[in-house]
Amino acid sequence: MPPVDDVTTRARQARDRGDVDGLETLLKSAHEEASRTGRLDSYTRIALFADWLVEAAQDHQNDKLLKQAAEEGVAAAERAVRLSPDSSEAHRLLGELLGELIPHVFAGGIRYGQRSTKEIERAIQLDPRNPNAYVARATSYFFTPEKFGGSKEKAVDMLKRAIAAEPSSDTAQTAHAWLALVYQSLGQKENAVSEITLALKLNPERQFTQLAQKRILSK
Repeated sequence: MPPVDDVTTRARQARDRGDVDGLETLLKSAHEEASRTGRLDSYTRIALFADWLVEAAQDHQNDKLLKQAAEEGVAAAERAVRLSPDSSEAHRLLGELLGELIPHVFAGGIRYGQRSTKEIERAIQLDPRNPNAYVARATSYFFTPEKFGGSKEKAVDMLKRAIAAEPSSDTAQTAHAWLALVYQSLGQKENAVSEITLALKLNPERQFTQLAQKRILSK
């Protein structure tokens, strides 16, 4: 994962606000850096910022932007994997971004489903304590139909692993929010409310979490 510096912090804050313009500006700078350096962390930074732009696009229900951001991130993550085949985070970002493309391209599940899963599982194999990889695997389990290997119960397990790995991190906050949504889908509203409360406690400013709370409390 790129170092947590001022640029990454600004990008995370832009993600929290759903600030598309801010993220696009930071992505442009990340591309310029990658062109100058050609380094692994430059390409993982592009992929990470693209992943966060996907979230901002989801906040605004902008499917066109979401698809563009995911494709941009996939290209950068593929470059990162080529530069460092043993980078757990590069594989995680590639798998997660491929998964984001699935609903937005023709025959997305057939084209990208198996490859997305393979990349995320490779990330876990390379680093069994990568919490981001567990969140990515959980969302894959959550959205994949059961007949194709999906499992909400396995999603719960993966999210709990992510939280246990780094309980107070940004990743744990993401995991609590997703766990709330999984519990809601299982009809476990009390657990869903508990998890979304924990997510908001860790980061009350994030639009993704606020929207998840509204969804949970409205049902």
